[in-house]
Amino acid sequence: MIYYFPFLILIFHYQEKFECFLFKTKSEIQKIMNENYKEYKAQGMNIISKNNTLSYYNTKLDATIMFYFNKEQKCEYIKTIEDIENMPEKINEFNKNYIRIGPYKWKTTYNQKIIKISIEKEEYNFTVIYQ
Repeated sequence: MIYYFPFLILIFHYQEKFECFLFKTKSEIQKIMNENYKEYKAQGMNIISKNNTLSYYNTKLDATIMFYFNKEQKCEYIKTIEDIENMPEKINEFNKNYIRIGPYKWKTTYNQKIIKISIEKEEYNFTVIYQ
């Protein structure tokens, strides 16, 4: 006998953790963002040559992601900027998924490299830095 439980059907939308973007090229990041982060839209022409960055904005969340690249065009570090009201949830998420190494600081390993994650708190928003 087959039972159908429509309420158990889950739609899984694949998204990488932001530390997975480190060391990727601009074109790799653009492809991932376009395929898996459709809620984030490229800002401007999306290539800021002076700072060698890619920038994306999510209007619904009022959140920005900026990818910073080295001379070899590999992502060196990432900054996300979010509304301050999301900070407690983000801290809980980080405490569950990463090793806490200090106030507003965590670490993890990705591709055999240690990734440091930190939060900088502002008055109305906070910045998460992955490096």
